[in-house]
Amino acid sequence: MAYNSLSVQGDNLTYDVRVENGQLVRAYDSEAVRENVRQRLLTVYQEWFLDLTEGLPWFTELTGRNVSLDRIKSAVARTIASTKYVEELISIDVSYDKTIRKLLIQFEYRDSFNQLIREEL
Repeated sequence: MAYNSLSVQGDNLTYDVRVENGQLVRAYDSEAVRENVRQRLLTVYQEWFLDLTEGLPWFTELTGRNVSLDRIKSAVARTIASTKYVEELISIDVSYDKTIRKLLIQFEYRDSFNQLIREEL
């Protein structure tokens, strides 16, 4: 499995496609699965014109005053668990910091390459 790698500047993920020496950088195996999970979680529902069913409904169903963290957690968990090459979702935690208005998603899964991956978005 190969997937386009996302760019990192320092400790910050820029969410841009990574290019080195004029060539796209590809991720393989567990790193490709990680990139796929990240990109699926960060894609807004109907954002990608090639597949309007892809993505999470962040702006229409998962944000606002009456949305519970359990609802967000459930949608994120379904997305992670249904990602190709994710064998098992081990844990997931969703929290919201009201002071800076930031949603934090932490999760752990095992992939088809038998790697345990911990991620935070």
